Amino acid sequence: MKKHKYILSLLALLSIVFVMKFPFSDDAILKKYLDTTFLDRVRRDDRGGLPPKFYIIEENPTTDEIMRTLKLVVENDVNKTAIISKHQYFEGGGLIENVSVERLEPFEALKKYYTIKEATNDIVKGGEWENGKPTEQYVDIPIRQAFAVLSADEDLVDIYAKDSFINKRSCIEYRKISFYGSYDNYEEYHNKVLHYGSYGVNNFKEEVYNYIRYILDNNNYEGYIKTFGQIVNNYYVNCKID
Repeated sequence: MKKHKYILSLLALLSIVFVMKFPFSDDAILKKYLDTTFLDRVRRDDRGGLPPKFYIIEENPTTDEIMRTLKLVVENDVNKTAIISKHQYFEGGGLIENVSVERLEPFEALKKYYTIKEATNDIVKGGEWENGKPTEQYVDIPIRQAFAVLSADEDLVDIYAKDSFINKRSCIEYRKISFYGSYDNYEEYHNKVLHYGSYGVNNFKEEVYNYIRYILDNNNYEGYIKTFGQIVNNYYVNCKID
């Protein structure tokens, strides 16, 4: 009887030691990454400038669901009202005509399809001054919750879906949907002759369609990343999680 109690006590002790030494489930590892490494990276990127804005996507979509929604955005939410302005660079230099023929604000358009609520005040809790610059104090982000980070300095939108962060072999792999807040199809004419064109809306559309074609239709993620991968970026954080 005493021997039996001794074995049970020893097993209980070993269980406690194991839990103390290896305390993290996959969710706990991801949570630790979001609360430390990820937020530290955001803080470093924005130190000295304006802090980013955080948004929670309440419907909590996956990466593929967001890309399908972006397909709806590029098919239905492009503003095609032409905006024309005319001027001359110098006297006698001829008339310069700027024409914005299409415009798209994908993040604003996404708000028609998802409930996107700003959560900056929940995640950024002020901070202290360090070397003459303010340093923001960040708190935790809900695990496996889709959210967006909008850079106030660059108008760059990074969206992380609920399946963006994956614990693989004690390291974190994640996918990021990254794009600018607005795109234009813009043309410049010198005396009615096309001199320059920038077709951001077309390029954004093409990237969305490439993802749909490669990933959702053919399950060829590696092919997409190697060939395109401008919107959805794949990262592997080469770090040992203790």
